[in-house]
Amino acid sequence: MKKIAIACFACFACFGALAAAAQGIDVPAERNRIASEREAIEARLAAEEKECRAKFAVTDCVAAARARHREAMAELRRQEITLNDMERKRKAAEKLRDLQERETSSREHDALRKRDESLQQFRERESRQTDKAARKQREESGHAAKPPASERKAKAKDAAAQAAKAEENRRAFEKRQREAAEHRARAQKREADRKKPLAAPLPKAAASS
Repeated sequence: MKKIAIACFACFACFGALAAAAQGIDVPAERNRIASEREAIEARLAAEEKECRAKFAVTDCVAAARARHREAMAELRRQEITLNDMERKRKAAEKLRDLQERETSSREHDALRKRDESLQQFRERESRQTDKAARKQREESGHAAKPPASERKAKAKDAAAQAAKAEENRRAFEKRQREAAEHRARAQKREADRKKPLAAPLPKAAASS
């Protein structure tokens, strides 16, 4: 129903738009011209009525001037109505164009959204299939490469021996560090004792008189 209304509206609006374009009429300029001519007609009527008052048949003169005034104003009014009709049809055409552009944009947006959703679903399926294949490959590889019990025990024994050796090396290193620290402390103490000044001699007792 909406599309039918838009189509009917298009037929109505496009005729007016095409007529205005074919005539090449500048509507704002025409409105300014009509306003200027109205002012000129009003001024001419005032001038003619002033001239009529100087004549003998004032009433007939004024009536003729006002008749010309009405005819001129009526012509301007017809031109103004034509411009209003053209302007109305132009706005209708613009409104139709906006509706069509929005409808086209909406269809394109929906198409892009559906495409993105389909692409996302495809990627998710591919990701699930890839993960499934990778898990299966790891499981098969794990079963195929699983060593026998004797080999596992040997590896565990070697790992325990390496750990014990590493602990022994760590303790030996810590012992050497402690011994070195104690040696430095003793050397520093000997050096400090060597540099300590000797005690001053006791004063001699005064000679008896």
